[in-house]
Amino acid sequence: PAIPVIAEMMMNGQAIDLSQVQAILDTVTKLNDECKSIINDCPMVQAFHKQVDQARIDKFLEPVLKAWKHPDYSKGYQSNPKMRAYVVNHMIGTEFDTLSDKQLKDLANPLLQPLIDKQFDHPTIVAACNAYHDAEALRQNTERNRVDKVNNPQNYVQIGFNPYNYQQLAKMWINFGLESDEVSKTTGEQSFSGTVLKSLAKTIPEGDVKSIIKLYLEIAESKNMITQYIPKYFGSTINSRVFGSIRLMGTISGRLSGKAAKMDGPEKHMTGINLVTQPASSSAFAKPVKKLFKAPKGKLLVQIDYSNLEGNVGAILTHDETSVRNLKQDFDTHVLHSAAYWTPEWEELSGIKFDKTSLEVNKQYKALCDTNPRAKTLRTNSKGVSFGLVYGAYPPKVAKSIGCSLAEATTIFDNFHNLLYPGVTEYREKYVMPQVATHGWIHLNYGLKLFSDNAKKDIRTLNNSTMQGYSNVTQISGVEFDRVYKQSQYVDDIKLINIVHDCLYYEVTDDINVIKYINDTLPPIMCRPFVHDQALTLKAEIDIGPNLAETVTLPNNADLATIIDKLSTLKD
Repeated sequence: PAIPVIAEMMMNGQAIDLSQVQAILDTVTKLNDECKSIINDCPMVQAFHKQVDQARIDKFLEPVLKAWKHPDYSKGYQSNPKMRAYVVNHMIGTEFDTLSDKQLKDLANPLLQPLIDKQFDHPTIVAACNAYHDAEALRQNTERNRVDKVNNPQNYVQIGFNPYNYQQLAKMWINFGLESDEVSKTTGEQSFSGTVLKSLAKTIPEGDVKSIIKLYLEIAESKNMITQYIPKYFGSTINSRVFGSIRLMGTISGRLSGKAAKMDGPEKHMTGINLVTQPASSSAFAKPVKKLFKAPKGKLLVQIDYSNLEGNVGAILTHDETSVRNLKQDFDTHVLHSAAYWTPEWEELSGIKFDKTSLEVNKQYKALCDTNPRAKTLRTNSKGVSFGLVYGAYPPKVAKSIGCSLAEATTIFDNFHNLLYPGVTEYREKYVMPQVATHGWIHLNYGLKLFSDNAKKDIRTLNNSTMQGYSNVTQISGVEFDRVYKQSQYVDDIKLINIVHDCLYYEVTDDINVIKYINDTLPPIMCRPFVHDQALTLKAEIDIGPNLAETVTLPNNADLATIIDKLSTLKD
């Protein structure tokens, strides 16, 4: 059912303001240069590159020096017009280019008599000949650009931080003490993909290394902007509407992906923008890119996304009591996690006994973070630890990430999996693992199966896919709303323009009745139960505005007065 809806969506395209693309390119280029400059000035980076750069220069200069032309003084004087002219010029200060033997004799200069008499071992002649051989060697080395290469190797070899030399980057990350679970297929060594670095940026302590990673990720994002996004904004736009590419079942979990067919030449930028992937919300480019997507005159853009869809799906599927309670009662999960990891310290700081089920204790601990620097630090330190544990970190990795003992890391590991989230652990260990081990597959959603012949090795992907795959509720909601609104009087006023994992995008007529209709109708469709005995209700709200960067949020079931009041802030 989704195919005709998505096909129509792709034919609709999205209104885009190409006049702002050049401004984005300028911003991207400037930010790229600033990030590289900051990284290059970092003492850690400079120390690493001091040896790396010298090794690269030495390797570059090796063939240059091997081919270097050295003067051969043993040749002495050679009786040819060119050398004769050089020796004469050197001896008496003339400027001949060439000089014959007859012309030499006609000069009748007594200083030249030793040369006329062929006294080639005369000190003056020897000195002139040596100067000639020096000049000739220099000429050849200069013509072949050897001299400049030796004097200015930095103009031929990129030294310092190079964000696009991935092998060198991997060595730098390892030099900084970082570790990766990924291995390069070509070198067999540790590989640091963007995914790995984003994970590390969340798990390692604050400091220079973390700052360098974050700056590098901005550079990587800017490269994507320059080489991928911006060319396709231009190449895939027709009549002020940009068109995109999308793949049904494009990811291992069954979610949509936006990879276009690969082509060469100018056509490669005409295959459509990636509809699913845009700069991350934390990126410096996120807001400028969102402003590109500008509603045509008389229209507004609607985006409606689920609130923490993956977190809610995980709690619903695992029936984990802590996960459900956190979402229902709005716990501060960072405080909760921190208190579970370092319980004695929190109890000493607050004088309050830790209780994972108490929202009141959670609030009191959170309030302490505003007045007690140590409490604030404990909360901050828990973030990276929790991220690592969610994605499969074991005690040794936890210990390395925060510099604690293995015993403390083991306690943290056990408290996360057994004290806080036993339901999540049980779901993985007693459902996903044995199901795959026995049958060779795991059910994701709506009949989709993910196969594996090694449950232990693939457990992280298998487990996460069972939850991520339910982002298909977004597509299902889009299909259902398509059926509903096309039977209404607003069939010509609503146009689906994009679907991302947890978000639907529409172009709608700037009419209060149309806006109220979509706000009354779409959220209930998106938030209806998707499994039996669903422990949590999904939440979704509409954001609306003239572009995707400047929007207001409409409460579910808002009356006309509320909607008008909200929209007035946009029009002001």
